[in-house]
Amino acid sequence: MRPILARGGALPPAPAVAWLEIRKRRPYTCTLHNKGNERRSLGCYSLQLEPVLKGFAGASVALATETGLSLDHNGVSVVGLDQAKTAGYGATADFQLGLVDGKFVLTLKGRLVFKVGYGGKLTVTLDPNRLDPWMGMLHQALVDNEYEVVDWITPEAFDGFRKLFFVQTMLLVDVGMLALRGLDTLDDLYTGFTRSERAGPIAYAIVDTASNPARARELRAWVQHLPPEAMGPLLHVLRAAPGFLGYEIEGKRYGRNEAIDLQQIAIAQCLEWIEEGYTNGHYPRRAAQRLFEKAVARMSVDGEYSGAEGSGEESDNESARRQAFGRAYCENRYRLDQFMRVVSSTGDRDAGDARRSYKNVSQRLGQDMDTHCHFVQTPRGKEATYREP
Repeated sequence: MRPILARGGALPPAPAVAWLEIRKRRPYTCTLHNKGNERRSLGCYSLQLEPVLKGFAGASVALATETGLSLDHNGVSVVGLDQAKTAGYGATADFQLGLVDGKFVLTLKGRLVFKVGYGGKLTVTLDPNRLDPWMGMLHQALVDNEYEVVDWITPEAFDGFRKLFFVQTMLLVDVGMLALRGLDTLDDLYTGFTRSERAGPIAYAIVDTASNPARARELRAWVQHLPPEAMGPLLHVLRAAPGFLGYEIEGKRYGRNEAIDLQQIAIAQCLEWIEEGYTNGHYPRRAAQRLFEKAVARMSVDGEYSGAEGSGEESDNESARRQAFGRAYCENRYRLDQFMRVVSSTGDRDAGDARRSYKNVSQRLGQDMDTHCHFVQTPRGKEATYREP
């Protein structure tokens, strides 16, 4: 028994005993909290299931007003409304993505599947080979909501998706191949790629696309689709200072100076791609700026704001959250700028061009937030601080 989620229309069904199907495709909508709770359509989808319902269990689907269906590794079962909340969360939207036992699951309100007024919820496991449309939906929802929280995905599921975004960008492989390996493997790959010693190979992979236009287009598209929670760790790795002896990549030795050049070129390239997303019409200018601002604020291994625990990121107080974001942005922007100001002794022309490009692009993308960043001299040296107007 295999759930299939397809955009636009249903795929040809396999032989089945019984069918439950969304007969009338209606656009699903989500709420944009940053835009006065505006409702935005995410497109029309159809859901096909092949459940085997027998005896009174099958009858209860039609008779009970508070009955839902649960689909897990044991198959399909009919459950009550309280039990249908199997997933550990309650969806305020018409549908919600979650993560249960290492699998991405979709929970739909019963009325969407059967008829208006029908109670209960339907939970299905998503096919790992069909996660691309959901990643596309998530990206568009984040852009529309200026990269703020999306209410139809749980924090656990979002963390899984951001890692998929990140690792897929690094490997340029089909997302289904990653998802099928399981979350443990995904976590291991993510941890491996975000280690500071991976800065060289990652920078090389980005810079090397200059000689491969097709690969460059592919990587550019994935970088432009990265949420801040994945772009931040990428910038964090790329600005990691190389060791005194540098590193070796594909048989070529990069001394410390050459390594700095390589990483600076890669950082500038990523920022150029973010800006190109706006200039090429993939997303609005404000979205490009917010992606940059939030990615800089989340320059850390786990994509969280930098600073001490309890910095206010998860606070219910809007002022505390704004302060946490501003503080993280200013501190990380200063660190990133300092790395990009390093002029190595190689005299590499490409590195010089990259430093100039970074300065110009970062000023355009960060012009709103930069006015709030100020510097103070302390016994430990110059430090960046955030001040609201």
